[in-house]
Amino acid sequence: MIIRKPYAILIKNFKLIHAILTACMIYLVYKTYGIFSYIGEYMKTNMLAVGEDLTAVLFDVKMFWLAGIVTAGLVVMLGIMIRKKKPFLFYVVNIIIYIATLGVYSYLYDTINFIEGNIIEMTEMKLAYDIAMMLMFAQGISMILSFVRAIGFDYKKFDFGKDLMELDIQEDDDEEVEVSVNIETNVLQRGVNRKKRFARYVYLENKFAINVLIFLLISLISFIIYLNTNVYNVVYNEGDMFLAYDLEMGVLKSYIIENDYRGKKIVDDGEVIIALETNIKAFNKNQNLTTAKTILYVDGIEYYPDEIESKDAIFDLGNTYYDGVLDYASFQKVLLVYSIPKNDRNKEMTFKYINEFETKKGALNPKYINVNLKPIKIDEKSKKEKVKLGEEIILNELNLGATKLKINKVELKEEFVLNYKFCITTDDCYQSVEYLRAPLANTKDLALLRVNATLELDEEIDIERIYTPYSVINLFGSIVYEKDGKKYTLSSGFEKVEPTKIKSGNNYYIALNKDVLDAETITLIIKIRNKTYEYKIK
Repeated sequence: MIIRKPYAILIKNFKLIHAILTACMIYLVYKTYGIFSYIGEYMKTNMLAVGEDLTAVLFDVKMFWLAGIVTAGLVVMLGIMIRKKKPFLFYVVNIIIYIATLGVYSYLYDTINFIEGNIIEMTEMKLAYDIAMMLMFAQGISMILSFVRAIGFDYKKFDFGKDLMELDIQEDDDEEVEVSVNIETNVLQRGVNRKKRFARYVYLENKFAINVLIFLLISLISFIIYLNTNVYNVVYNEGDMFLAYDLEMGVLKSYIIENDYRGKKIVDDGEVIIALETNIKAFNKNQNLTTAKTILYVDGIEYYPDEIESKDAIFDLGNTYYDGVLDYASFQKVLLVYSIPKNDRNKEMTFKYINEFETKKGALNPKYINVNLKPIKIDEKSKKEKVKLGEEIILNELNLGATKLKINKVELKEEFVLNYKFCITTDDCYQSVEYLRAPLANTKDLALLRVNATLELDEEIDIERIYTPYSVINLFGSIVYEKDGKKYTLSSGFEKVEPTKIKSGNNYYIALNKDVLDAETITLIIKIRNKTYEYKIK
């Protein structure tokens, strides 16, 4: 069978081929610009596209055919350049661009098709916008360079003759060759070896360019993998923020709870509470959180937020959300509380937020944003730590962050004599004293406990009831004393006593049962969930 080598005719029509490729590229740039412009307008105006046939307007089958034709033409020209040992980097890069064009068009088509029936997350539209922009610029540069090759490299003369001469059309480019269907193994092997040597020579001569291309190809593959693992099918973890259609949100921490802040059980037997500490910012004024969209998914079962007996029971973990307007100017930390069977507390848990609905076969199907949860068992056995006066402690990192308490001195008396200056005028002052006593009680005599302490709050923690050392002692503290061989505990209702003549500063006065004065041992205990601190007072 006799066939003719095509090199000569391809070289003779070098300019024409590039002109055809340029025409195809112009059309693709035009269509890409249309898609890019529409996505930009969609993001700018927040317009709805539900019910519109956008794919028919923005896409046509010619786009995919022409991208394939351009790719095939570039491959042919690459073969000529390699055969003639001419620079071929332009063709390799553009082959990659137009193979990527086919993939990007498919992705953009799916995105546009999706918004015809659904509300899409703005992060996904921003990604589509960026990808369309990068493709448009790449196509534009490719189009310009192809046009230059179509008209010639000599910009002043627009003469391509020199370049055609450099391609060196020889007689063997147009000669008739005999093709035998009989395969000789040795000849075939020699041919393979020859091509290997030639490929090696080509690589050595163009090492830098080929390495750059390999890097670009690996980068493209890595980018595609990134899109599929971190954008399209992303699953968030605790601490990650996500952008939904109506708000920005993140689950910071999650807790498994059975007891209140003082260790009293607050759930029925066989149940536990899962509390999610979330950070939320609304997009609009007067916007509420739709709790029906906030789902806890455990072992195939969906749970929705519910009200526990009292939100005060877990106030130390944050402010429980039941109802109310969200902050749209800044982030707001709220707790979402769920009750689940106790036997499920060790199973995998996922927080699901319904971001949107899509219509399939006449039914509404929710589209979720998923967050993997790793709840902390905050009511585990308490860790006790003996603390000396004057030492600074971090109360509990789990719920109070880096909040620090330092108790410098503790005194217990029936009364305290407080010295102060009594001034008639600015220059006329006298030394005076105030006798500070506990208020009279109906059933028992009281003494005073003076605590000199400082509290440094974690700026990230927003718990209204914790603001002074007294509030920490009143909420989490207890006094354990031993008298006549018996042990007693005072753990609630600590009354604060304020001086009337002077400011108390870092001194806090607390009324206690007068029996404490005669105790053999006195210990101040501060217990915050699974952490316990003990101060030996006497």
